[in-house]
Amino acid sequence: MKKIFHYVRAIHPPIILVLTGILLSYLVFDMTQAPFRYIFGWPLVFLTIVAFFDGVNRLLEFRGVLRLVKPHITNESIERLLKRSKRTWCTREVAKAALKARLPKSRFSNYKNYYAKQGYHLLHIFPDGTFSKNSPWLTKEFYVKTFLGIFKNKRLKA
Repeated sequence: MKKIFHYVRAIHPPIILVLTGILLSYLVFDMTQAPFRYIFGWPLVFLTIVAFFDGVNRLLEFRGVLRLVKPHITNESIERLLKRSKRTWCTREVAKAALKARLPKSRFSNYKNYYAKQGYHLLHIFPDGTFSKNSPWLTKEFYVKTFLGIFKNKRLKA
């Protein structure tokens, strides 16, 4: 049961996004007239599908990070992993869940607030640079990683 909890903790951001997308899509299609259904409904459906694929990719990423994180991992490797995972809410949660699953409690407590010290807070859910001209959502890499990352994410290296 504890193992399932770590998996859910690792992918809870995409789960929240998928459930929110389903609820909002249902409300838009059920409660609005024709023009609003097409203007708001189909983009919500598309974003829900993106969030679903992102969740599958995060699950595979979590499994890959679990293979990297061993109880005897060095502090430098942990810092490198946390630094590399700080760009999005999903990857931050994957890294924290993997550390919590593999490290002893006393050692995990050293890294528990790492992202808060870096300036990331609970509501910092959008990727870095989302509302700028360099938004990750406007790049091909984001969609390749979201949809095809499932197949490319077999091996992760520390």
